[in-house]
Amino acid sequence: MRVEYRLLGDVAEIIAGIPEEKKKGDKEYKYFCIQPSHLNDNNKLSEFDLVDRAKPINEKALVKKGDILIKRLSPSYINLVMGNYKNTFVTSNIMIVRCNEKIISGYLAAILEVLGLRTLKHHTKRGVTVQTISKKELSLIEIPLPDLQTQKILGKIWLLNNRKQKLLNDLAIKENDFIHSLFNTILTMKGSKNDDKKRN
Repeated sequence: MRVEYRLLGDVAEIIAGIPEEKKKGDKEYKYFCIQPSHLNDNNKLSEFDLVDRAKPINEKALVKKGDILIKRLSPSYINLVMGNYKNTFVTSNIMIVRCNEKIISGYLAAILEVLGLRTLKHHTKRGVTVQTISKKELSLIEIPLPDLQTQKILGKIWLLNNRKQKLLNDLAIKENDFIHSLFNTILTMKGSKNDDKKRN
């Protein structure tokens, strides 16, 4: 099967985040704000901050279901918006990628995380790796474009793998907590037995 390649800018709209308001004024408009710290590697967004703004935000710049969120500084994973969030925007440190009808958002998120982010690395003269995304660089990433059914399957695999990784991480944390609790219980019991012997 021959797969066509298209530039990201041809199959999706790239929207810059909203900068912080500099002018002070009456804060009439309430929004939820997504910061880079709210994104994580298991595609589960943290609770957002509620902020007041003096001016309304263009509807187009608000987060929508199916949007892909990418940190501008040192991105190493992708977040796909799975729910409907009312009056929510991202800061200027995050880029939104919004798919058109030629590509499925779950598939594009997978491709960007697995392949696309590698192409955004920059190396300084001293050999230090710096990763900062610009809208132009993002738009020039080449995206393989199989048929929609294949995209749907691959996107589903990516989402399921993310879910699996989260469950494994949660399990590892619980197992670690259990081991700590077990050791504390055993050592406490042993200490109390020694105290009883001394009293006798």
